[in-house]
Amino acid sequence: MALDIETLKKMQAIDREIYALGVEKEEIPDRQEDMDDQLIEVTEKYEEMDCLLTTKKLRLSEKELELKEEDARFKQLEVKLPQVKTNREYKAIQSEQRMLEAEKEKLESIVLEMMDDVKVDEDAMAVVSAEKEAKEKEVAEQKALLDQRLLGIDAEVARLEAECKGFESQVAAPVLSVYKRIVMARSGSALSQIVNQACSMCQMSLTAQKLNEVMMEDELIQCDECSRILYLEKEDA
Repeated sequence: MALDIETLKKMQAIDREIYALGVEKEEIPDRQEDMDDQLIEVTEKYEEMDCLLTTKKLRLSEKELELKEEDARFKQLEVKLPQVKTNREYKAIQSEQRMLEAEKEKLESIVLEMMDDVKVDEDAMAVVSAEKEAKEKEVAEQKALLDQRLLGIDAEVARLEAECKGFESQVAAPVLSVYKRIVMARSGSALSQIVNQACSMCQMSLTAQKLNEVMMEDELIQCDECSRILYLEKEDA
């Protein structure tokens, strides 16, 4: 039995590593999903700004076209002015010209403001675009590293499982069966050292009878609370 315990301790050290690697592997998809979410957030921000900028540019184009139309009407009046026959017609055209001139100035002011607004948004877009490209590159690189890590974990687990398998022949079949069941149920920790007359894993105090049973090493003794296999280090026995 003493030999079994010493071998089981070696196996447990390996099984704890396997468990830790399993936890890491399970976390990788969540980490990749978090990266995707970050990229989606940046992309949505970019697309929202792009949509807004496109709308502003369209409105600017409409105003610029409106300004051109007003300018064309003004030039038509300039051509028409020398051709009028009466003073009344002359004054009417001049009045219309003044109205058009005022409208043109108003439109020009609006167009300039809109151009400034578009320029501000274009500068902001350039920043967000750079952020988006950087995030895309970062996510691609990090996901590639995580994919490599997944392969590394699989290889490491295979190596550890093979190493652990090598110890199984040194353990009695009934003992091995109990050990494997507890390892699966207790996150890779099937053994618990007795410290200060208590199970070191769950802190359950042990009776004198239980301690004596462990010291006799005739059979596996399990903790009544956590079911782990109890053992004493040689200097504590």
